[in-house]
Amino acid sequence: DILNRAAPVALLAIGMTLVIATGGIDLSVGAVMAIAGATTAAMTGAGFSLPIVLLSALGTGILAGLWNGILVAILKIQPFVATLILMVAGRGVAAADLARIL
Repeated sequence: DILNRAAPVALLAIGMTLVIATGGIDLSVGAVMAIAGATTAAMTGAGFSLPIVLLSALGTGILAGLWNGILVAILKIQPFVATLILMVAGRGVAAADLARIL
């Protein structure tokens, strides 16, 4: 039971370790996980197949990372601020999406 409950946190911790090891910061990991989870819940409830649901959740995470990358690399916004923007907006999107589902 401990491994099942700790697996999502362990996956996030591995990702954050890589970010911190390269000297970066990412405050949006929890929000990206929430958006991907809300996407998964919505698509599962709509009756999509498991491979489509998993690819959609992965795509959601990729789009969030791309958004952060554009803000930091192209628009030259500080990584702290860029990921803070996605953290706040992402939690709002996930909460609104889950409220619509439930």
